[in-house]
Amino acid sequence: MIKRVLSVVLAITIVLVLISGCAKDTAEVTGTTTQAAATSEAPTTQPKPDYGDTGGLTLPLSDKVVTVTTVAQTNCASLSDKWVFEELLKRTNVKVEVTCFPTASYADKVKVMISSGSMTDISPVGTEGQAMIDNSGMAGKVVAINKYADMLPNYRKLIEKYPYITKSFSASDGNLYYYPSHELNRDVNHGYLFRKDIFDKNGIKAWTNTDEFYAALKKLKEIYPDKYPFTNKNLANAFFRYIAPNWGFQYSTWGVYYDYSSNTWKPVATDTNFKDMVSFWQKLYKEKLVDPEFLTNTTQTWTTKMTTDASFVTFDWIGRMELLAAQLKDTNPGFDLRYGLPIGPVAKNMYLAKVERRGLCVTDNDKKEVVLKLIDYFSSPSGTELLTMGAEGQTYTKDNDGKFNYIGYDAGVVPGIQDLEDKYGLFIQPLLYTRMDARSVYFNYSAREKEAQDMLLQSDKIIKQEPILIFTKEEQEMNAKVFPELRKSMEEFASTFILDSNAGEAEWEAWIKKTETLGLKEVVDIYNAAQKRYDAAK
Repeated sequence: MIKRVLSVVLAITIVLVLISGCAKDTAEVTGTTTQAAATSEAPTTQPKPDYGDTGGLTLPLSDKVVTVTTVAQTNCASLSDKWVFEELLKRTNVKVEVTCFPTASYADKVKVMISSGSMTDISPVGTEGQAMIDNSGMAGKVVAINKYADMLPNYRKLIEKYPYITKSFSASDGNLYYYPSHELNRDVNHGYLFRKDIFDKNGIKAWTNTDEFYAALKKLKEIYPDKYPFTNKNLANAFFRYIAPNWGFQYSTWGVYYDYSSNTWKPVATDTNFKDMVSFWQKLYKEKLVDPEFLTNTTQTWTTKMTTDASFVTFDWIGRMELLAAQLKDTNPGFDLRYGLPIGPVAKNMYLAKVERRGLCVTDNDKKEVVLKLIDYFSSPSGTELLTMGAEGQTYTKDNDGKFNYIGYDAGVVPGIQDLEDKYGLFIQPLLYTRMDARSVYFNYSAREKEAQDMLLQSDKIIKQEPILIFTKEEQEMNAKVFPELRKSMEEFASTFILDSNAGEAEWEAWIKKTETLGLKEVVDIYNAAQKRYDAAK
């Protein structure tokens, strides 16, 4: 019996050995191994997509899809189906649903949302809405961004780069209730423009100071006596704010200014430089060097004057240099509008903020941590590229020389911001993004625009940034009450003085007297009280 069992075991063993040998022979013939076969059947690990520099965030931001709501200022009927949101969902696992408000009604609708507390998960904050957001934050409805800094690496880098943010943008309780927009502005975006072709034709050099500016206008008037050398399309309220830095006053705080020599805030309305400003333009008006309608022109009337050689110097947006040249390429191919230096006793151009008193706030709900990370991703190099450029191979290609070409447009065509919103969902206003990629179309300067940037930056012609102050609720209310009427009165006085050839010392003294009733002293006191707190803050 035992022998029989051993015989069976031996037979089975021999069979197994033979089978093993056959398997080995087969593997050798086919060039495989049992280990290789096992490996081929195991699940493979796909490499994670490389979305560039996220600043330290890990994508996706959630292990499941999270739906987030926001609003946009747009004339598009729908934005949620645009390419950018599909790509954002793929990268972050966050699905963004956008409610579209037309431009005309956007501001009012957002104010109602904020004041009523019926806010979307992400809400944009404009300069006029910061007080409302701060109050919502202190009431527990909006997240304090600074309290979540540990999970927001790009926010931490922002604060490190611009440390004044915590002193200048926080609410009165010390918390920051919105993620500030930053690095959205060009260094130079507005200024004096002149017809270089006309100047060259008549042997007139571009001015380097106020006297030369005046002399150039005088010379043009002599050559073209029936023309008005200078015109403007910005109405009085905008024009005076634009040129204010030429005389030492900030565009952004028009009404008061910070005097660095005394470290105090002073009123613009009674300053001798304000008097000098209105007197200078009155002189040009008296001598018929400026268009009689230079404070009331519409865009259409201004365009007609600038394109029919009725005027040769103006103040406007730098993009106008290319727009007018393109408009006249067939009828006046030599038309050449160029950027000119600032004038005035200070001769500085406006400062365009690196960090702004606007941005995105996050509603305090169960999605807040994902939403905070999403906004932080917006600020990373990867997110910034996505929201303002798209992705290479999907929205744009790059030549060997580094030039960007957008897909879906003819070669050499540079689409505008609105074009890219319509096609891909890029540049959605107001600031679904928190900053712009420096390579985006907004910073794709033409030769004339680049000349403007270099001219002011290389010659230190940009006015110094003033301290950005935090006001108490009561101070905010006082400023909101006084500033609109104060600025309106300043602009009315300036216009009347300039257009009245007989206006002089008597009118100036009457104006000084009137300012005593405009709340000017109260506003200056508020700014100096806020400045003391600012200086004392760490």
